[in-house]
Amino acid sequence: MRRRLGVRQVSTETQRRLGKTGGFLYGVTGLAGVQAAVAGADELVHAGLLAAISVLAVVVGFSILLLVHLVGDEVLDRLFAPLVLVMLPAAAPLITLALYGAGSSFTVGTITYMIAPIFAVYLFSRSAAVGFLAAMGVQYAVLVSVQDGLAAPTAQWVYLMSLMVATAALVGTFIDRADQLAHSEREARAALAVANEMLEGRVEEQVGELDRLGRLRRFLSPQIAEAVLSAGDDDVLAPHRREIAVLFSDLRGFTGFAGRVEPEEVLDVLHDYYRAVGEVVRAFDATVGHFDGDGVMAYFNDPVPCEDPAGRAVEMALALREAMAGLCQQWSAMGYDLGFGTGIAFGHATLGVIGFEGRSDYTPLGTVVNLGSRLCDEAGTGQVMIDQRVRAAVRDRFPTDYVGDLPLKGFSAPVPAYEVR
Repeated sequence: MRRRLGVRQVSTETQRRLGKTGGFLYGVTGLAGVQAAVAGADELVHAGLLAAISVLAVVVGFSILLLVHLVGDEVLDRLFAPLVLVMLPAAAPLITLALYGAGSSFTVGTITYMIAPIFAVYLFSRSAAVGFLAAMGVQYAVLVSVQDGLAAPTAQWVYLMSLMVATAALVGTFIDRADQLAHSEREARAALAVANEMLEGRVEEQVGELDRLGRLRRFLSPQIAEAVLSAGDDDVLAPHRREIAVLFSDLRGFTGFAGRVEPEEVLDVLHDYYRAVGEVVRAFDATVGHFDGDGVMAYFNDPVPCEDPAGRAVEMALALREAMAGLCQQWSAMGYDLGFGTGIAFGHATLGVIGFEGRSDYTPLGTVVNLGSRLCDEAGTGQVMIDQRVRAAVRDRFPTDYVGDLPLKGFSAPVPAYEVR
């Protein structure tokens, strides 16, 4: 245990409890002494001395109680050690003088004389406590030698002092252990509070990440949303230019089909279509731009960089063609005349969040997007139509056929188009 001026350093709560106890003992002893002095004024030889000492004890006791209640924790912590060094050693001579003035009738004073060593053993260092007990023993020896009413054999005096030391040591040990446990509890609570604060901060951070992840997943595949989230901010979604490969796909004959069948059948077809498209999109980590009826737009190289965006787009188109071939056979067996076409373009686009509060999409804008959409419109069932830049990027890996220079809406000159076989 740390000590200040030879006095144990205890918590503020313990300081207040000890102060209240000490002040109460001073006050009660003083009041009892005053009562004894008044009751035995005619019989006691030194009634005036008892009364003076008792009044002083009352004043000291109530002053201690008032001080403990009024001062703040920091002030009490600074005053505690000096007060103990003054008030506890002063208790012994005051009690001795009070007993001298009271003779053998001052019972409360005698009990307090027995309690004082307990405080000494608990609050002082062991050597200081032994010195305090020795001083009290000497005072008691002098008292029994000059006071006829308290005269006692030497053996009784030795027994009394031994009992005082043993009781003080035993009680002091228990109090010391209790204070250690209280100190350990306070440290554990403080550590738990720090851990809780750290945990709350971590939980708040994770909740924020989950919220951002949920918002990102509205327009990104889960893998890409998590990659964007790992950047730590939304700067990656700010408007910017980047070279991307854009893929458009939609169903052939869907408009006429939707006008001939029931809405439930249309929804069943779209459900199967989007499920197939979604599986391929997730498999290739493509960024989804939007869904529009039976049309889907996806792209590569943003917001997560892709080493071969054009090649990835063609691979995804071929995987889609294979998946949709099975679906188209099922629809044909049900009497639905539906096909599937794809268009891919490669070039620079401006990307960013577009929309209004409460509803927005992260999407690319530019000529390359329009070109991919127009090539998709030109694609027949099972065709994967690509522009000249896509062909240049993938011709060593995928065989292509020249379709021709197509007059596309929104383009002033015909655009060379190719089909991936």
